[in-house]
Amino acid sequence: MNTTILLAILPFVVLVDMIGIVGFTAVGFGPLVYNSVADATMNLVGNAAAAFTGLYLAILFILDFNLMPVVAQLFGGVFLIGCVFSVAVLKGIAYPWAAGLFCIALPILYMGWLRATVFEPRKVQPAEFLAPTGLTFMVAFLVITLVWLVFVFGTGRTWSEETKLWLTEENDRVYAYLWQDGNTTLNYSAHCSNSKNISAYSSDEQATIQAACTAAANVWFLQWSGPFVLAFCNLVTALYAVLFINVSKRIVMVGPGVDPNTEVDSLPYLKQILKGSMLVIVLMLAAMYAAASYVSGAAVSLGSAVFCLGAVTIAGTLGWMYVEIDPSQLKRLASEGQMATQLLKVMRSEWVRAIAVGCLNVLIPLMAVLDMARQCMRKFRGTAENKEDKFTSTGRRIADECSTWNWCGILTKVLLLGEVFVALLIGMKVTYVFFSWLNTVLGAANINFWMLSVLIFVIGLGMFLCPIVPGSAVYLFAGVVLGAQSQLPDRPGFAAGVVVAVVISSVAKHIACVGQYMIGYCAGQSVKVQQMVGVDQVGTRATEKILKQPGLSLGKVCILVAGPDFPTSMLCGILKLRIPQMLLGTTPVILVPGFLSR
Repeated sequence: MNTTILLAILPFVVLVDMIGIVGFTAVGFGPLVYNSVADATMNLVGNAAAAFTGLYLAILFILDFNLMPVVAQLFGGVFLIGCVFSVAVLKGIAYPWAAGLFCIALPILYMGWLRATVFEPRKVQPAEFLAPTGLTFMVAFLVITLVWLVFVFGTGRTWSEETKLWLTEENDRVYAYLWQDGNTTLNYSAHCSNSKNISAYSSDEQATIQAACTAAANVWFLQWSGPFVLAFCNLVTALYAVLFINVSKRIVMVGPGVDPNTEVDSLPYLKQILKGSMLVIVLMLAAMYAAASYVSGAAVSLGSAVFCLGAVTIAGTLGWMYVEIDPSQLKRLASEGQMATQLLKVMRSEWVRAIAVGCLNVLIPLMAVLDMARQCMRKFRGTAENKEDKFTSTGRRIADECSTWNWCGILTKVLLLGEVFVALLIGMKVTYVFFSWLNTVLGAANINFWMLSVLIFVIGLGMFLCPIVPGSAVYLFAGVVLGAQSQLPDRPGFAAGVVVAVVISSVAKHIACVGQYMIGYCAGQSVKVQQMVGVDQVGTRATEKILKQPGLSLGKVCILVAGPDFPTSMLCGILKLRIPQMLLGTTPVILVPGFLSR
């Protein structure tokens, strides 16, 4: 193992993790830090710091930060880190996850900088760099896990009502900052606990109090769970490094003294790297979808945290692929195999371009303006490659590529994706609001438990058949209502309530799958629908092959259970798959309502 690389990585990762643990979690001074920034003036200063950080980033881009000497990059990078860190701290109440995400992303960015500038791929083999990286993050995972376990079990801070009360008392200034009415400030016991009584306030004031309680809960819950999240991310990074060490050993780097003919031997392993990297990206996209469906409906801030963490992971994976994989190897892989060809075909599709345009939106013209400013700076310094062009060479390549796009079709798809996104977002929010209201009404009606179970089954079935309703909301609704109602006098008890919630949710899910299947079966008779779905495309054919596997294969279960409810079942109908096999592959979904019911 390269000791130099280890010494370059280990101290930095340890320092950042220590800052994250001590500064922003309940293990250290997290409550003190968040109380200190629970102030309107601090929030305004955070806004100013964010604006300055954006301006500083633009200046670095215009001045060609990546072409500066390593020493200049180091000092400029340290100042940039300080700016971002200050923003994350000052905006800690509005974005309580920002500081933790910063501590997760910073070591990865530092690793990328080291790999691109100091330990370049042409000088250091991938496995030689990944080995100390994996060891460092694994050590960080073990140490942080040990510290958190000692804090939780050694000091009696397990997840309990006593721990909640302690955390809320430690974050008293956070509560006072988020809501106050005259001399009355927000208090956990009086306004947020299960025994609260806020009936004296108006409906608008109650909604405001509930929102403030949720925001405060996000702050102190992240303080308690922060070490676990940080340890988990370190573990994922370590496993990612270990996963690619053996594969990377077989990748032959292109450079002086390397026989070009030996490059062919690396193609099978290059395929493994691409497959593994794409798997990570798909898993992160699935996590982001789960955040939209499961988390955002209950806590928007936590949903945003998962979204940002997924984006950081995807960006890190793409950055690693860009640094490690030689373009000549990709060209050879594309010419000798179909995987890279299909991947390039997917990346060049209008739907992928529409997603990119929709995500970047205003950043596209902004980057164009900044690139022109950078070209002006290069002309002033006499380093411009083409003084007649208003763009830099990189900007010109991007502009030429974009000029070949079918912008009419792409913008049309952006509008369609935006409408779908808004419909899903509103559907999730409305669903949770509707179920909260219905839960209150059913609880006040004092209906017979078994009659209530039938009503929830009918309501759940109807909601399952609504395309914009996430299945998790139905499971959560059934578990909350039946779990609470089953504990009242002359009722079967909590355990029976959970069992009934699991059974009726699962049965409703299976019946809804058949209904969605029939909708897809009828729609699939149309040639236009088949063309829109792309039944003759490689991706759809691959999905069909996986779903046709008998029994409970892993791929089949992942598609039927983890995939979006309505589109997945409709696709099964369009492809005319066997209904019994579809229901069998959906059966493991029983674990989801069982978990949420608890």
